[in-house]
This record gives sequence, structure tokens and C-alpha cells, in this order.
Amino acid sequence: MPVTQQHDEPQETSDPNWFREPTRREHWIAAGLFVAFGLFFALLFVVQRGWWFGWVVLALGVISILHGTRHAMDAMRNAKSQPDSVEIPAASGKGRWVSLIAYAMIFLLVAGLFVFLFIQFTSSWRLALILVAFLVGYMLLMGYLAGRNVEGRDER
Repeated sequence: MPVTQQHDEPQETSDPNWFREPTRREHWIAAGLFVAFGLFFALLFVVQRGWWFGWVVLALGVISILHGTRHAMDAMRNAKSQPDSVEIPAASGKGRWVSLIAYAMIFLLVAGLFVFLFIQFTSSWRLALILVAFLVGYMLLMGYLAGRNVEGRDER
């Protein structure tokens, strides 16, 4: 029976540039997302009073807020800067326009599906539009905040 040699050095199983700890900025973005969605779920619970699944929605909201506060605490503790991440090159020219149009169509399709779903739950198209407008506005705001100041991300 052959004897295998054991090495004391651990083998690297992943690329540290791709699989790394979140930066302080990424923790703050995650905290904002989780807390805001938790508040959204809590408001949805209030709107859907009397619906048995509302308690599940409220529990998801509480868990989301707790997870968001954990990200905020991690962001406050993580004051050191971390190495740059690997950047994926953006499409240019015609491919960029095709990607942008496809993204906008999928975005509007998903928003329309949410309006349809919320109309089924609330029986009010106004309330469904308000909820979806809040979700879309929030996603656009977080996308803007996540995409600005790309060059100095690790400075904060």
C-alpha cells in the first residue's frame, strides 16, 4: 500500500480576489437594504391585517431588520481598508444599448408582476401601485448609492 505524503500547508480552495470579506461600504449597503426591506415587510403586515400569512411577513421583517443591524455593527467595526476587488469590464457600443434595453424591459416586467400580485392581495390598484412605486424607488436609490464614487470605495 503506497504511503501518501501530507503537507502542512493548507491548499487554497478559492481565489481571494473573488471570495473575500465584504468591505465597510458593502456592509453599509447591506444594512440599508435589509433594514428598509424589514420596514417594508412590517408595513405590509399592517396593510394586510387579518391575513394569516401576515405573521410570516412580520417575522421576515423582524429577521431582516436584525440582519441589517448586524451588517451595520460589522461596518462600524471594519475600519481598515481592504484590497481592490476584481472589476468586470462593461460592454461598449451596441452591446451596451442592448443590455440596457433588456434590463429595462425585465425591470418593468417584474414591476408589472408585483403590481398584479399586490392587486390580488389588496384588492386595491392604488395601494398596489404605491407599494410597487416604493419598491422601485428604493431599488433605484440603492443602485445609485452603490454605483457612485467607484474609485474611492474603500476610503469610507
